[in-house]
Amino acid sequence: MEHTDLNIIMFSEFLDRIHYGLTIATTTKALDRNVTIFFPMKSIKILAKKKLKFEYDKMITENGEPGNKYMSDLQNKKIVSIDDLLDFSINLDVRFMVCEMGMQYLGLNKSDLIEKLNITEGGLTYFLNQSYTNKSTLIFI
Repeated sequence: MEHTDLNIIMFSEFLDRIHYGLTIATTTKALDRNVTIFFPMKSIKILAKKKLKFEYDKMITENGEPGNKYMSDLQNKKIVSIDDLLDFSINLDVRFMVCEMGMQYLGLNKSDLIEKLNITEGGLTYFLNQSYTNKSTLIFI
C-alpha cells in the first residue's frame, strides 16, 4: 500500500477537538507518514509559549466544558494531554503551519510560539498548494 501524507486544517479552538487532531497527527507520524497541521485564527492559541498561553481555564470544549476541567479529567483518567501531544509532535517532527492572518488577528509573532515546534508561517493558499503537490489526505477539524 502506498503511503500518503496527511494534512490537517485545525480550525477549531475547542480543546477536545484540538486534542483529537493532535492525536491523529502524532499517530500518523508514528506510522512514518509526513504530517502537516495548519492552524488558522484562534486555534493558534494552543501553540503559544507558556507565558503567553491562553490559559486552559479560558478555553472550552465543544460542549462548553471548562478547559481546565477537561485537562484535569484527561490527567485523572491517565489519557495523554495536549501538552504531551505537543511534546510528541516535537520528537516526531510533525510540521506545523500557522496562518499569517490568524497571527495578526491574535497579535502574535512567531517568537511568541513554542520554539521547539517545527513551525512555518504561511497562508491558506500556500498550505493548500503544498498539500496538493504530492499524494496526500486532507482533514478539516
